[in-house]
Amino acid sequence: MKYLKIIIYISILFSSNLFSEEVNNKLFTELTDVNSIYSINESSKVYVDNNKENINFKKLYNVDYKNKEIENRGSYGFSDSNYWIKSNIINSTTENNWILTIKYPLVDFLDIYIFNENGKFEKIHAGDDVAYKNRTIDNRNYSFHLKLSPNKRYTLIAKIKTKGTMRFPFELSTYNQFIKTSNENYIYMGFYFAFILVLILVFIVYFINDREITYIYLITYLFSYLIYEGIQFGILFKFLNSNNLYWKFYAYIGSGIIALMAFTYFAYSFFGLSKNKKGKSKILKLFIVLGFVIILSMLFIKVRYSLILYTIYAILTIVPNIIISFKLLKSKKIYNKIFSFGILFFLLTIVIFGLRGMGILPTNFFTLNLINAFFIIVSTLFFISISSRMNYYKKENIKIKEELEDFNNNLLEKVQERTETLNKKNIELIEAKEKAESASKAKSEFLANMSHEIRTPLNGIIGFTDLVLKTPLNKLQMQYLSNIKISGEALLGIINDILDFSKIEAGKLELELIKADIIEIVESAADIIKYNADKKRIEILLNIKPDVPRYAVVDIVRLRQILINLLGNAVKFTPKGEIELELKFIKKNKKDGFFTFIVRDTGIGITEKQQEKLFEAFSQADSSTTRKFGGTGLGLTISNALAEKMGSKIELESEYGKGTKFYFTIETEYEDRNELELDKLLDIKKIMIVDDNDKNRMILEHTLRYWGIETISVNNGFDAVNIVEEGYKLDAVIMDYHMPDINGIDSIKKIREIMSEEKLPIILLHSSSDDLKLNSECKRLGVRFNLTKPIKSKLLMEYLENLNSKRYSKERENKAENNMENKIKIEDKNVITENRLKMLIAEDVEINMMLIETMVEMYMPEVKILKAGNGLEAVKKSKENNFDIILMDIQMPVKDGLEATNEIREYEKELGKHTIIVALTAGSTKEDREKALENGMDDFLTKPIDKNELNRVLEKYLKR
Repeated sequence: MKYLKIIIYISILFSSNLFSEEVNNKLFTELTDVNSIYSINESSKVYVDNNKENINFKKLYNVDYKNKEIENRGSYGFSDSNYWIKSNIINSTTENNWILTIKYPLVDFLDIYIFNENGKFEKIHAGDDVAYKNRTIDNRNYSFHLKLSPNKRYTLIAKIKTKGTMRFPFELSTYNQFIKTSNENYIYMGFYFAFILVLILVFIVYFINDREITYIYLITYLFSYLIYEGIQFGILFKFLNSNNLYWKFYAYIGSGIIALMAFTYFAYSFFGLSKNKKGKSKILKLFIVLGFVIILSMLFIKVRYSLILYTIYAILTIVPNIIISFKLLKSKKIYNKIFSFGILFFLLTIVIFGLRGMGILPTNFFTLNLINAFFIIVSTLFFISISSRMNYYKKENIKIKEELEDFNNNLLEKVQERTETLNKKNIELIEAKEKAESASKAKSEFLANMSHEIRTPLNGIIGFTDLVLKTPLNKLQMQYLSNIKISGEALLGIINDILDFSKIEAGKLELELIKADIIEIVESAADIIKYNADKKRIEILLNIKPDVPRYAVVDIVRLRQILINLLGNAVKFTPKGEIELELKFIKKNKKDGFFTFIVRDTGIGITEKQQEKLFEAFSQADSSTTRKFGGTGLGLTISNALAEKMGSKIELESEYGKGTKFYFTIETEYEDRNELELDKLLDIKKIMIVDDNDKNRMILEHTLRYWGIETISVNNGFDAVNIVEEGYKLDAVIMDYHMPDINGIDSIKKIREIMSEEKLPIILLHSSSDDLKLNSECKRLGVRFNLTKPIKSKLLMEYLENLNSKRYSKERENKAENNMENKIKIEDKNVITENRLKMLIAEDVEINMMLIETMVEMYMPEVKILKAGNGLEAVKKSKENNFDIILMDIQMPVKDGLEATNEIREYEKELGKHTIIVALTAGSTKEDREKALENGMDDFLTKPIDKNELNRVLEKYLKR
């Protein structure tokens, strides 16, 4: 409260006689002393014209405009009217050279008329339109030479206009007195502006040392105030030397507002007040925004109004600064109290400025210079406060540093103790890590060895079973042996799953990315599960979008492995209905894209609780499912891990009792080769699709529409027959075989009664298990082509291209009839016709040796086979004979296959020859393959030996 009393007391003083301006009602100013300065406006009359230009200076010389005369005051506030003053001057001295000075640099327009006793006058003009360099006297104020003869009377009439506060302090003095007074003013202002510059430099040094951003606010305040005062005192007019001064009020308002904003923001930030309460921060933000709004307003409104807004804004600055002041007064720290006193003086400065600007307080020596004095006091108090604050924090830092040193010493001792403990723990961890790595290595070696040991007898079981199945057998023997083969292959699948899981756990599984036919991968995966699906009468749908690029960079084996697992599970857990394999593509750019693989079934579904553990190793949905459907529970775990290797994840949507959808998306490079020759389909305009499966009809419709073919779709044979009877123009019919009520064959019989084969070609869709029983019927009914489900778009297009080619149709028919016969011939004939090709089989397990020998003899009965039971024996026989090919087991006693191959290659270098050596191993990893090839082997066969793979290798290397 005591501070408010001080403010009120000082405000009362401003309105007292101490600061009042006594108006002399003399009718003239008499010049009696050459060493004096005479104020003309004390003996002047003042008139206001309100911009109507009704006052004429000549008439004013002769008469008075009583109706326009106003009270003679020092200041008239903000006004855009024309003001006139009239004053009589008598020169009672002997000096005739005088200087007239208007001690207000912010005058916009000034016309002065000096009348002598004879009524003749001299006109002087000044204002914003006059460049500083054109002034008759080099001075910050407007100053002019006057010739006033001794003992003569003169009349001075002046017209004044300004956008700022309207005041006109006219002074007359001799030239010497003018020079003396001007020099004194410049010295005073020099000290004043030097004080501001010194403060700016000091705080720049503070900022460089402390790097505290709040100093920037203070420097901005001082620099803006420097510009503001430079304009107000007229100092900048000389240094800028511009052609006019119309800009002065824009710079005056802008620098003043920025100074107020910067000061207030500095006070808030420097003392941490802006971080305390949200309400105070809002006031500060509102204050800043308001300042910028006023600055921008100068572009749209008159400068006079901007000046009024600026004055109001300056008075409003009291609000946030009072908040700061009271906050700091509550502080116990002395530097905060000093800063608070500085703010109080700052507020007094604002009060004086605002009241003077609005014309409430007079403009005189006290009101003009008190603001400058208060600024010096404010700046000094701020400097003392900031320095005290810095000293306080310096002492605090020293204290904290000492405490930190003590803390560091104690911490160092504890760290040393802890380091010793950690070192012991690290040694224990290293030992534990080595043990774990050793255990992991032992596990990997154990699995590899067990894989080899299990695969070796499996090789014999599966291989010899396959051979026996090709001999004459009765039905019961055929069933028993088929079960043995199926069980052996199932066991091999389990071993492969365990090995894959082990490699994934050890982080050793790597992808082999190559450019591949992605559509062929999807189609082949569907083909693999087609047989089991046919047995359960489950329809397989292949839904490959027509715009999917054919080629992409993928790991063929691992991608096919995921798809086969998902499709296999779908077949396993779907008692009836359909399974759909869908492939979609989204283009990312010209090089990369997203391929989405979706496997949907209409099976038993999975509950939400079962989904939680679905991807866990060695688990299935529940134990009852495991007992009913079998399996290791590793399939989905491995598939998901492979998908993650590809940068994806298998996700699912399922509803119990209705079915499940698994899907994953991979991002990879693609190549968009358009291999479709749609020109060949131009003759085909409309095709009827007959299929009871809605999804399959939709897939066919989309594919044919993409090829530019119109479709008619029906879901039964009766509707198809009716459409044909009604005479619809059709180019072909695609007819499904398995349909309720009336199947495809019966539907075709009825259609053939209406339309012949030549007029309406038909393509029959069926499962592979229907081949034998359908062939004769299709031939009799003139079915043009048989297309096995799931439908492959490439084969469908091939059939449509040759729809009217009887030669092509005949070739396909003959090929289908001779298919089984051709298979038997390929298996039994000797492709290699040259006599006595020589082969070495190096294998330490007798049963495997016998199996490989039998397989080779079935494919190449004329080959001469030599045997070796270990690597050393293989090297010896290789040196004694010229073999066309060597089948070399990797794991053998005495000398293994890799060592034997290396020795053979060294021996062959001297002779300049190269014998084909093919690795035989139970190891199926990428590393096993690479290791074999690095050691000089030419190819690689995995046990159990697949007859077709063995034949492929023999064909590749021994065909002449």
